[in-house]
Amino acid sequence: MCSVVKLEAAGTYDCAPLDVVHTAQLEDLYHGNPPVAPENERRLYYEAARVAAERLNRGAGVVIHCRGGRGRTGTVIGCLLRTLGVPADHALTEIRARRPAWPEAQWQEDIVRDWDGRPFARS
Repeated sequence: MCSVVKLEAAGTYDCAPLDVVHTAQLEDLYHGNPPVAPENERRLYYEAARVAAERLNRGAGVVIHCRGGRGRTGTVIGCLLRTLGVPADHALTEIRARRPAWPEAQWQEDIVRDWDGRPFARS
C-alpha cells in the first residue's frame, strides 16, 4: 500500500487506492522569506518526515506532495533523508539534483542541514 503525505490545506480529494496518512498545512515560501511562525513550521516539517519514515520502515511506499512540488516537498524529503540517517551535505545534494529550484527560502535549507536526524532503524 502506498501512503500520501500532503503538505497543503486539508482539502479533500479521492486518492484511492492511495491512503492519506498525514496532512500538514505548511506555509508556501515562494517569496523567499522565512515562515511567519518558524518554530511551529519546523515542528510540522519534522512530523511529516517522521510519518513518512515510519511508513517506509513498514515497507510502504510514500508520496509526498504540496501544490508546486519544490520548496515544501523538497524540504520534507530532505528531513526524511536526514531521519533515515543520510548526512546533511548528501541530502542537500540529492534534493538540488532533482529539484534545481530548491530551496525557495534559505530557511528550508537550514532546517534540513540542522536536523539531527534522529534516525529510525531501517528494516
